[in-house]
Amino acid sequence: MAANKLQAFWNHPAGPKTKLIAECNKLKVHFWAPTFKWGISVANIADFSKPPEKLSYPQQLAVTFTGLIWTRYSLVITPKNWNLFSVNVAMAGTGLYQLSRKINFLNNQKEAEVTTYHERVLSFQFLFRVNPEPGGPGLHDYLSETETAVAKE
Repeated sequence: MAANKLQAFWNHPAGPKTKLIAECNKLKVHFWAPTFKWGISVANIADFSKPPEKLSYPQQLAVTFTGLIWTRYSLVITPKNWNLFSVNVAMAGTGLYQLSRKINFLNNQKEAEVTTYHERVLSFQFLFRVNPEPGGPGLHDYLSETETAVAKE
């Protein structure tokens, strides 16, 4: 029974026993290209531990769109190549996850920059006693007091 299933898998048009296109006079779905394509998905999974600032937009966009396009193709060809389908679903999924990590990192970085800017403005106002209220003492008044104190010494 197991031998029959193994033989059926081996001889399937999308199985590992493939012939050259010139030998069979018709297009054949190859087994080995999607099998080796799993290396890209595994490498992308290994990059989950990589800091998001080191991820490449062009690379992750290429992985994502390759996965999406070839997932569709794998379902319209005859016979259906489920190995091609599964590897491209994995590529699209890992690419989308990596893109979301990169986008979240950039959004958080922008928020941190805005917070840092506001902290600097507030510390500047505190240090130099800048009072934004009209008619109140401001930076000019503080500098005038300092210049007067320095001149007296």
